Amino acid sequence: MQVGRSSEELLEHLSWLARVKLTRREKEILVKDIAKIIDFFNKLSEVNVENIEPTTHVIELVNALREDIPRKPMESGEALVNAPSKEDNFFKAPRIL
Repeated sequence: MQVGRSSEELLEHLSWLARVKLTRREKEILVKDIAKIIDFFNKLSEVNVENIEPTTHVIELVNALREDIPRKPMESGEALVNAPSKEDNFFKAPRIL
C-alpha cells in the first residue's frame, strides 16, 4: 500500500471527521477495506493512458421548466387554506430562538 499515512491513522482521521465511534472489530474490518480501496487506486494509477483520447459526454441542454407567464398572485386566504397554523393572514411557525 502506497499512501502517506497508515490505514489505521487514516481510519482514525476519517472517523473523527465523520464524528463516528467505532468498535475495535469495526476498525479491523474497515482498515482492511481501506487498504483494498487504496490498492485499487494504486493499480489505476499504473494504467497507461498516454495515447487515449479524453472522453466527453455532451448533454444537450433543454429548458425543462414551464414558460414564465405573468399572472395574478394568489389571494392570501387561498394560500392559507391548508396552513396548519395561521394568525392575521400569515403562516404561523414555532419560535426558533
